[in-house]
Amino acid sequence: MVTRLVWLAILFAAIQPLYAQILVSSQNTLHLSDSTRGATKRKTILDQNDNYNVNLLQEVMKTADLDDVTPGKYYWKESDLKGKSSYKETYGIIYSDYLTANGEIEDYPDDNDDFARPPSGVMLKMKSGDYVWFIDFHAIWGKSASLREDEATEMAEVYKYFKNLEINKIKTTKIVIAGDWNLDADNDGFDALKELDKGILEVTPNMETSLTRSGDPSQPYDHFIAEKGKLTGCVLTPIPDDEDSEWWRDNVSDHRGIKCTYTYK
Repeated sequence: MVTRLVWLAILFAAIQPLYAQILVSSQNTLHLSDSTRGATKRKTILDQNDNYNVNLLQEVMKTADLDDVTPGKYYWKESDLKGKSSYKETYGIIYSDYLTANGEIEDYPDDNDDFARPPSGVMLKMKSGDYVWFIDFHAIWGKSASLREDEATEMAEVYKYFKNLEINKIKTTKIVIAGDWNLDADNDGFDALKELDKGILEVTPNMETSLTRSGDPSQPYDHFIAEKGKLTGCVLTPIPDDEDSEWWRDNVSDHRGIKCTYTYK
């Protein structure tokens, strides 16, 4: 009996990490909409989303229907339209039925008008009972890098806001921010985030995600932010078999997606 209990304990310890990790992705969709020409884009993003527990999308247009890029047994939350000009987009967060949303998508209030597209987040409950905020962000482009750097700096306030936000009597300090920052991860604009809570956060990955018109890698603009050591295996999401980055640029987006394993315990 003792031996059997020991083996059960070992087995339980071995499988625990499986229940403490999820796969997350972020994708700038380059004007996701319901256009006839976008059928390949929607199908490709749909297939990509099926590989990850949480998918954070940027550049979702007014005419887009997130059902078109949501796999079976997945759900989605969509923000209000964002933008200070006639150009507006939403954030889409698509998650598997392994997770449960604690409430609706929450918009950062942006009382000081610091953002072109204020970030939005959803608090998701893991099967373990843990809660995690997933926050979606698309930075301004603007006429100079200083505008993007200012937004990145203000994201420290966004982090603190969601850390203290109570939803249905639940708060959580587990936070993942993802999106298109239009900045290299080593840019000084991230310093305020990196200095929070004695340097608890990291920005990753830092690989070329934006693409030129010919599909060549260009700038490292897409990143996740979370506690150090919680994000592992961060790489580009794969391009479909038998295709290349030029095909991706022509048919899907001017950004490659990024993916990580997130450990929430």
